[in-house]
Amino acid sequence: MQLILKATAILLILFTFTACGDKKAESATAGDQSPQQQPSAAPQASQELVPQAFFTGSGTSPDWKMNILANVNGSFEVKIEKAGEPARSFTAMKEALYIDSKVNTASGEVKLSGEGEGGKKLSVSLITGTCKEATGKEHTHSCKVILDKEKLSGCGDYAE
Repeated sequence: MQLILKATAILLILFTFTACGDKKAESATAGDQSPQQQPSAAPQASQELVPQAFFTGSGTSPDWKMNILANVNGSFEVKIEKAGEPARSFTAMKEALYIDSKVNTASGEVKLSGEGEGGKKLSVSLITGTCKEATGKEHTHSCKVILDKEKLSGCGDYAE
């Protein structure tokens, strides 16, 4: 019995020294790592998240321009300028592809809807397909805008 106790004690002592030796070896090799192997420093301070250009469009009869910016939260800022009138801004969201199990948007079409100052309603449709301005300039999309009850048609392109 005494022999078993001595053998167990010796094994425990060897195990303890071996385990401590491994930790020292790990510490020594960790200090020898090159800068490329060490974890990088804390990430740089995040830059302010600003809206990104999404789409620009314009049309005639009457002359108008539209700029759409995409926000990080999924909403869109739509600014519409018509000749002789102050610019109007709207906050819009992308509409669902299906509403009440019925198709809401055709293939290749994006619909946005929202409200502006004074509860003015906005609806924008961006439709895939070549569109030519009155000047002959070609665009990748046609766009339809409904401001309350006024309908505007034109051409435009997604931002690159």
